[in-house]
Amino acid sequence: MNNKWVLRTIVFIMTIALVAAVIPGSASAKKIDLPGVADGNWTIGTETAMDLSTTTYPSWLQVMDTNVTVIPAAAQICHPFRGGQFGWVADIRQLVGSEWMKVTTTQGLLAGNEGVYMACAAAPAAGTYGFFAYFDESKAPKTSFNQKICQYKDWVAYFWYHDDSYEWDPGYSLEIHLATDPEGFPTGKAVKYQILDTYPIPGLEGLPRTGTTTSWDDGEIYATFTDYIYDGDFDAIPDFTNRIKVTTGGCSYILPLSNQTYEDIFD
Repeated sequence: MNNKWVLRTIVFIMTIALVAAVIPGSASAKKIDLPGVADGNWTIGTETAMDLSTTTYPSWLQVMDTNVTVIPAAAQICHPFRGGQFGWVADIRQLVGSEWMKVTTTQGLLAGNEGVYMACAAAPAAGTYGFFAYFDESKAPKTSFNQKICQYKDWVAYFWYHDDSYEWDPGYSLEIHLATDPEGFPTGKAVKYQILDTYPIPGLEGLPRTGTTTSWDDGEIYATFTDYIYDGDFDAIPDFTNRIKVTTGGCSYILPLSNQTYEDIFD
C-alpha cells in the first residue's frame, strides 16, 4: 500500500521546511506564526509597533513580538516566553542607529510572577528594545517512555497490505496502529500480540497466534507483524470477529480484531 509511504514523505518534507525556517542560516527572519511561543506583553515601557524597514538583524533570528518596548532609563525588561521551555532561545536586542544590538538575555521562570516563563534582559540605557529568538533542537525536551502510565488512546488492530516498495514480501500483515504523533511513542520498542477467542481464524489457517515485533515510524507509529502475513485475496476470507491482546512496555490492551484493513479504517 503506497498511501502510508506518501504520508511519511509529506511529514519529512514538512519537518525539513519547519527546521529551515527556524535554524541559523535560514532565509530572512520574520515573525513566527506559532501561537503560544511568546504571547503576552513587555513588563515595562511603552509598546509601539516594530519598524523593520530600515533596520538590520541576523537572518537566523525570528521576531517574537512585532511590538517593541521603549523605556526612558536603564531597567530590567522581560517578556513572556513559553517557547523557552520547548527549545527556543531568547535574544533581546537594543536598536542602536539602524542595527539591533544584542543585550545579555536570560530566560526562565520569573519568581513573584505566578511562575510565568520569561525572557529578561538588564537594558543598559534608555531606548528601544525588541524581542527575537531562535530554535535549538538540542534544547527541546525529549519524550520519555513511561511504561508505568498505560493511557494510550490510538491503538487499533487491522490488516495492512504492503507491496514490494517495502522490504517485506507483499501481502496482508497483522498491524497495530500505536500513535499518531511520532514524538508520543518510542520506536524500536518490543511489541507482542496474542490472538484470543476462536483459532485458527477461518480462512487464515496456518498463521501464528502469537508474535513479537518492534515499533517503527512511518509518519505515525506502527507495529507490523510480518511473521503474520496473508498473500491471498483478503476479500475472499469469511467475515470474522475476534480479540487481540497487545503488550508493550509493561502495558497491555485487548483490542477488537476483525477482517478490517488499513484502508477500511483510515481511508
